[in-house]
Amino acid sequence: MGAYQVAQFSPDSVSQSVMIEAAENICLDYSFQKNYLNHYALKSHQKAVHAKETKLLDELIFPIKDFEDQGIKDTLTLKLLDRLPAILGKNKQITVGNACLTHDGAAFVTLSQRESPFEMIDYTEVAGDPKRCPELVVKATKAILERNELTMSCIDAVEWNEAFAVTDALFDYYFSGFRDIYNIFGGALAYGHPYGASGAINLLHLMQALKLKKGKLGVTAIAAAGGVAIAILVSYKGE
Repeated sequence: MGAYQVAQFSPDSVSQSVMIEAAENICLDYSFQKNYLNHYALKSHQKAVHAKETKLLDELIFPIKDFEDQGIKDTLTLKLLDRLPAILGKNKQITVGNACLTHDGAAFVTLSQRESPFEMIDYTEVAGDPKRCPELVVKATKAILERNELTMSCIDAVEWNEAFAVTDALFDYYFSGFRDIYNIFGGALAYGHPYGASGAINLLHLMQALKLKKGKLGVTAIAAAGGVAIAILVSYKGE
């Protein structure tokens, strides 16, 4: 997994604009306020700082000379996050602090019939309203759990692509009581969201979380701007 280089966040592209508006729609419908979302953003950075300092992800990262992850902020505070203005203007909730940055990055995983401690048990895609796309990560997760006759209590690790702190708030709303298995290394709010690579990064983080927790089952899910989401169910047999 390549090192990340920070790129400036910009709402100019169509996909980013759609996603921001969709996140604002979720905030309105669920009454998520900026200061509430900012707590999730801070926690994501704190988890990422801990993972970096304790080298929990080092075996996954290919080092590149003179480059390091610039997204993780060890000095971030709620006071700073609360001061940031909303991207779409007054009375809105999404800021550059509780939305992910757009980073350069690369990642890969391989699917093989060779013996491995990890197995992909199931994979599902769902579709829905693009104006509510963050919600689709919930739909995808519920779909793959129901299809495999599982509940969240059967799952040992969850990795959702954290495009917005709204995603974290939705996890707690729908899966209350399972915060300790969710994005344990932090998420895209800290690491950034390199388009085309985030799904693989999430899967790598999930595999590492299962190894660390000595868990058996994990779920990763990601939503996209076009009104789709994907979820994968993974098992870990141990080394």
